[in-house]
Amino acid sequence: MCVGRFRTRISGRVMVQWQAKAADVRPLDASVGFALAAAFGTGGGPGWREAIDDAMDLVTLLP
Repeated sequence: MCVGRFRTRISGRVMVQWQAKAADVRPLDASVGFALAAAFGTGGGPGWREAIDDAMDLVTLLP
């Protein structure tokens, strides 16, 4: 179940958009989410970096 969408900025600031179903989220649950997002990021990288990584993967496959 998704209770919110965490986003991190380059500055390291974590922002969250809570879902309407997230009314029963406890402060401990929210603090764990904020801590994980600040420490490890949200899992998504910028699109341009992903494109460069994909291009480099293709280049390394060339003979």
